[in-house]
Amino acid sequence: MVFKNHKACLELFGYKGGHYQRAWWEIKDLNQAVWFPKLYPNKMWRNVISKDSSTITQEMIVNGKLQKYELPGNQERIVFAHYKNIFGQTVYKFYGKYVPDWSKTNEYINVFKRTKNGTKINLSDYT
Repeated sequence: MVFKNHKACLELFGYKGGHYQRAWWEIKDLNQAVWFPKLYPNKMWRNVISKDSSTITQEMIVNGKLQKYELPGNQERIVFAHYKNIFGQTVYKFYGKYVPDWSKTNEYINVFKRTKNGTKINLSDYT
């Protein structure tokens, strides 16, 4: 699935608001959130997805230096990654559901692994 903006993604999960541009939205009454990481180098974050899309590594970079960052919460992250398609348009692609991998996460690097059934979402769970 590919979407043009955050709002279009969030509406799948019951969002009823206007334009939305933040990278994180918590789903009410569930231990889940929708995350919109940029999976390419940018000013503040280095987020890398593995070739098989099974893990996402997140690092905070300031002035070219790796920074300490707060540990992630235990929420399941529904990931719609930000990327540019072949036409140069910014779009949001569904990659799956991820949870923190506590065996690899520390104050400098957050690692998330895709859940066992993380490549599918039952949207009827959110209506």
